[in-house]
Amino acid sequence: MQALRRMKLQKIPGVAETLDWAGALVALHADHLEPTLVHETLGCILKEAEDLKRLQAELAAGGLAGLLQG
Repeated sequence: MQALRRMKLQKIPGVAETLDWAGALVALHADHLEPTLVHETLGCILKEAEDLKRLQAELAAGGLAGLLQG
């Protein structure tokens, strides 16, 4: 989440989005993050369409690990 907060997004994810995402991961019984799972739950984190497209491009370019390493 910190890596997302450092990105230049229109709406930076806050505590509410973090809790929404955590709730979605719990509901999906996720015990670890995989690119597919992250992609499917991005709507919990990002509310702006442009932010969603930008993050998807970032994930496509460097993968999940690239984003998490900052």
